[in-house]
Amino acid sequence: MGSENGHRLCRALTDRRDVVVFSLSGTHARLCIEQQLSSAEAQLALAALNALPGPGVRSAVQSLAAACETHGLGREVQVLEAWIAARAAAR
Repeated sequence: MGSENGHRLCRALTDRRDVVVFSLSGTHARLCIEQQLSSAEAQLALAALNALPGPGVRSAVQSLAAACETHGLGREVQVLEAWIAARAAAR
């Protein structure tokens, strides 16, 4: 997905709903097309992305990181794991 999508993931992890909606659709489309996700993977990715602004955000980020890792998206995995670590440290 490239570094641009790493930045999209960062924006998706913000608390701004207007930014999140834009980032989610672009991130999901790119992930599906560029990584040729199966139907099940596409559904999992979409569910995880949609959960980002909600109370299940940690589980969503972990699921999304796992999907990215499966497809060799190391940069995106790093972004997601760094976000998880930063959020845990802030608590």
